[in-house]
Amino acid sequence: MLLASINLNKRLGEDGARARLATWLRGHDVAVIVAQEPYKPADRRPPLLPGYVFAGGNGHLATWVREDIATPATSAPTGWAQRVELGWLTVLQVHLDAYTSAARTTQLGELAALAALAAAEGGRPLMICGDFNLAPRPQDGLYDG
Repeated sequence: MLLASINLNKRLGEDGARARLATWLRGHDVAVIVAQEPYKPADRRPPLLPGYVFAGGNGHLATWVREDIATPATSAPTGWAQRVELGWLTVLQVHLDAYTSAARTTQLGELAALAALAAAEGGRPLMICGDFNLAPRPQDGLYDG
């Protein structure tokens, strides 16, 4: 089962972007999509993605599964994390703060606690994915100069 974690930069509401994404997903046989910033406004009805079922979330974090996949349970332990129960696998998708390292540091500490809780649930594998907003080089992390 192929899972794609994608920051869609709020573009899924655009017909052209949605069509290009659907073509890419079919071409790569993606079964599960966990998306950061999929659409705007965040509280709108999620856009339809041909061939996929909306499993849960909002315009900050959302999950879709291919129509032939059982719709997983989803929950939001925080405003920046979504938990997806894919049967044998627990997925935590995150979208960490892009603007301050102090906020990201706090979120990473909270993420470690969430991961520890998930690990204590009978040994199921845990996958953490998403947009961590961690720049690999100092110049990559510059914002507004």
